[in-house]
Amino acid sequence: MSSSGERFAVADTVFGQVLVTLRKQRGLEQGQLAEHSGMSRASLSRLERGEASANLVALQSLANALSMTLVDLVQTYENAVRQLREQGVMVASKKEVNTPDAALGLVGVAALAVLLAAALKSK
Repeated sequence: MSSSGERFAVADTVFGQVLVTLRKQRGLEQGQLAEHSGMSRASLSRLERGEASANLVALQSLANALSMTLVDLVQTYENAVRQLREQGVMVASKKEVNTPDAALGLVGVAALAVLLAAALKSK
């Protein structure tokens, strides 16, 4: 991947921001979502910050705690990725953006949160 004007976001970070947005839309605090999903607050925090990936069991638990289906959760993530791509942000794995060229175009978490909040709010 090259940084020739391209902007990148790490997939785990995008998913984390989707979780934060969905949690806040439902008026839940992080501790409440952690409790309802059966995971520790520390684990949920790592997911929301994009520092960890969720397995299928965790995804299903999160979807249930957010009162949505697993399919809806995945579709929400896919819609966020599509919205980011439409705004010129490529979503890639940590390995793909862990190069000097790609790192120059990495979108920060704060900017990503703003982009996703706007995209998910319109849904």
